[in-house]
Amino acid sequence: MRRLLRPVLLAATIGLVAPTTARAQVVVQDTQPQPVKKRRGDMMRLTKEDFEGNGSTFVTAIDIIRTLRPRWLNPTMGRMAQAGGDGQPGGGATEIIVYIDGNRQPSLNELITLRAALVLEMRYLDQNRAIQMHGPGHELGVIEVKTTGTPR
Repeated sequence: MRRLLRPVLLAATIGLVAPTTARAQVVVQDTQPQPVKKRRGDMMRLTKEDFEGNGSTFVTAIDIIRTLRPRWLNPTMGRMAQAGGDGQPGGGATEIIVYIDGNRQPSLNELITLRAALVLEMRYLDQNRAIQMHGPGHELGVIEVKTTGTPR
């Protein structure tokens, strides 16, 4: 036993192993469930759950967008929006197109008159998706709104 103890004591004095007089520490693991971090939602879509659960009270659809997704109103212009069909600057769409329940609206101002309580879901389509789904003339993107279907 004495022969086995010498190398351990020697190693302990030069710092290779912990001294034998040290007590073992008991590690207690926390058994409480950790809170689940809420994943960042789809940045191209807003649902009623998103804007009602926010704690804010919105009056109109444009209020929802200005607060939760302001980038929808100032999209970056893609190459097609900056240039005409011949590649010269100045062609393409000049305004974001709005569709409410599948019907194209005359302007973005329609979102000012649409009450937030009627909105079920809103979705933004970037330049590529907007052109793919709705055709030419949608180069700045599209905001699609689904409502409860009741009159404004």
